[in-house]
Amino acid sequence: MADNSFGGWLKRRRITQGWTQEQVSLQVNCSLSTLRKIEADERRPSVQLAELFAEVFKIPVNEKPAFLKFARSEGVSNFGLPDKESPWRVSSPPRSNLPASATSLIGREQETAVVCEYLLQAKIRLVTLIGPPGIGKTRLSLEAAREASPNFPDGVFFIALAPLENVTLVAPAILQALGYVEDKDHSVQQQIINGIGDKKILLVLDNFEHLMDGAAPLVSSLLSACSRLKVMVTSRESLRVSGEWVYSVPTLNLPKENATVNMETAPEFPALTLFAERARAVRSDFVLTPDNIQTVSSICTRLDGLPLAIELIAARIRLMSPQALLERLNDQFILSANGMRADSARQKTLENAIGWSYDLLSPDEQKLLIRLSIFSGGFTLEAVESIFSELFINKPIRDLIASLLDKSLIRLTVNDLGEIRYDMLVTIQQFALNYLHRIGGESETHNLHLAYFLALAKQADKEAHGPNQIEWMDRLTLELG
Repeated sequence: MADNSFGGWLKRRRITQGWTQEQVSLQVNCSLSTLRKIEADERRPSVQLAELFAEVFKIPVNEKPAFLKFARSEGVSNFGLPDKESPWRVSSPPRSNLPASATSLIGREQETAVVCEYLLQAKIRLVTLIGPPGIGKTRLSLEAAREASPNFPDGVFFIALAPLENVTLVAPAILQALGYVEDKDHSVQQQIINGIGDKKILLVLDNFEHLMDGAAPLVSSLLSACSRLKVMVTSRESLRVSGEWVYSVPTLNLPKENATVNMETAPEFPALTLFAERARAVRSDFVLTPDNIQTVSSICTRLDGLPLAIELIAARIRLMSPQALLERLNDQFILSANGMRADSARQKTLENAIGWSYDLLSPDEQKLLIRLSIFSGGFTLEAVESIFSELFINKPIRDLIASLLDKSLIRLTVNDLGEIRYDMLVTIQQFALNYLHRIGGESETHNLHLAYFLALAKQADKEAHGPNQIEWMDRLTLELG
């Protein structure tokens, strides 16, 4: 898709309006597949469809003939209209240092649209993408920034913070990315403020979590001083500063456990599509077939729909069949699967990615996280407090749980009974369980766990014969794991 093509214009204009492909296809009465082909420049719209696009996007009547030529032509011409009278024409792209993508982004159309909608709303100036390691925060931020870039005429700039070990390096990194020359007479922060001024700029600050305490005030100050600046952050936790909008990046959509998947329903699940594409990248003859699709579905489900995990494991298809891969898919295999040589050490294996986040935790947070790994099927705050309260004296367990939740290392769920429970992604749980084993804490932790559930079973035995029978049977069902 060319930047100055009709398909490129249509996609950018749709996102600017905050519309999904489905919403536009309904407005112009065309199929979703047709709209996708038009946006990808694989197909030109018919005259009737171009007319409907003109109506939906409110092209002025006097400009409509030129617009229809643009929509129907294979190339781009000026049509004799000045820029201000031809909103579909693409002017010089804004300055940008966004790294080019080496692979396609799969299954994130809805997420990209939501993040772009945030970026294009005047009242939203700080957007933070949060999520656990390997969820694809960086990749989503780049796609959203690229889509939204026409709305930031003064530039879109990407600053990779992962290599920075000291918060004092953040401001110089931003200054360098913006291309400003350092001035010894002013602080670096003031130089950034002076340089941005009232320019309409988007900054993308990637991997913010390890610099959170020192760098969050810097972001807040820049936004206060520069009225048209917007910032997008990727982090495992939010900045918790005024005006922040948080978007929690979800895992890729998966078939329900034990559900049957066929070739017709496979496109509904981006996790399967991602696996197939990354597998085909290392083995050209790989395709999803009726014979292997259920196996691939089982692999992706075992990986929680986590994009990094799927990409790392799919690369192993060059060595074995999907069935052999599924049979080898034990926990250590998943955590240690190698990525590509060009990737950063942090993203080379899941163990490295999760280890990066683990190392940033406080000692008490680390201590609790690895002990939570013994739960199967999730857990309640009540159970955690009852089992581990004597192990933590510096900080209440409920505060530690809240902190781990904020840092995207555990997840909150609400069951059918309205009860709040917590769980972990399988990959994080196995990392924590391995760590617990290495420090020799398994035996003690399992004994505490056993004592709690034995007491719970004894109490349930009594309650199950009384007026609270239904309540206790439901509770036991939830704790069967």
